[in-house]
Amino acid sequence: AVMPGTAWRVFVESLGEFDRAAAGSMQTAVAIVNPSGNSINVQYELIPSSAAAGTQSGSISIPANGQVAVFVNQLPGITSSAAPFQGTLRIEGPASSGVVVMGLRARINERGDFLISSTEAVSETVTPPGNELFIPYFAMGAGYGVQFVLFSRSSSPVDGTVYFFDRAGRPLNVLFR
Repeated sequence: AVMPGTAWRVFVESLGEFDRAAAGSMQTAVAIVNPSGNSINVQYELIPSSAAAGTQSGSISIPANGQVAVFVNQLPGITSSAAPFQGTLRIEGPASSGVVVMGLRARINERGDFLISSTEAVSETVTPPGNELFIPYFAMGAGYGVQFVLFSRSSSPVDGTVYFFDRAGRPLNVLFR
């Protein structure tokens, strides 16, 4: 269960147009829920990680107690971005009711299987309970890879330190590419 908020951020990326027949196709989708009994308009802004690309924006109407789930490039005002694309989708709902947001990452793997997983949206209005974030498990090696995406809850830059530890709690050397 997620409490409604007025402003959300979610990491989005694309490896090009989503093609169910093309291995490696990947696209981000977003689900936006309106928990109120009134129809609302939601504003959004697609902010690229690369300063070379421009910001795109738009709005969408969500019916009372309704939801919208679309690929990011299907949002009105968002055009297909040149692949690969990475950035942040900022979503703002009305202060009177707020909205609930969830990201979805869809991918066609090398075997042609359609895979989908959720990606957490972060609320700009909720302060995290502490300064530390723990990711207890991740797979790396033996054909597995992992991608950590760190981004700010706001438009202000942030900095920090990332530490990796093995099962015994010893520092782990991790090679970044």
